[in-house]
Amino acid sequence: MPGRITIADFRNRVHLLRQLSDDRGRETPTIGVIPLVSPGPSWEIGMASVPWQEMMAFEFAEGQFDTPASGGWTSPKDLDGAILAGTPADILEGVHGYLDAGVEHLVFDLRARFADLDECLAALGENVLPRLRG
Repeated sequence: MPGRITIADFRNRVHLLRQLSDDRGRETPTIGVIPLVSPGPSWEIGMASVPWQEMMAFEFAEGQFDTPASGGWTSPKDLDGAILAGTPADILEGVHGYLDAGVEHLVFDLRARFADLDECLAALGENVLPRLRG
């Protein structure tokens, strides 16, 4: 159950996991992911509350992830899915990206927002989760 992984990398790893499971005649394990989540009135404000610069400098630049479509880790948009930030529509777009990639279990990581956790939980509970239940 990886955390802080782009949707593109997640899709590739799900494919590999399914292939390895099939090759060995085993059932594919439950597929989960834990993206960093930061609700806000806009994508920019949500992103301002998370350490995306550090993620790009230390976690993503080390080469353990595929190079993004832009050709390098140059923009917070390159972290597509590793951080779900912004409005309910922004967060839902990322969740749907993971659903399309094969996720079965998704945990919202709110650790960057502990200072305003109640506000984040309210935003997710009132404006995101109800739209996922349908």
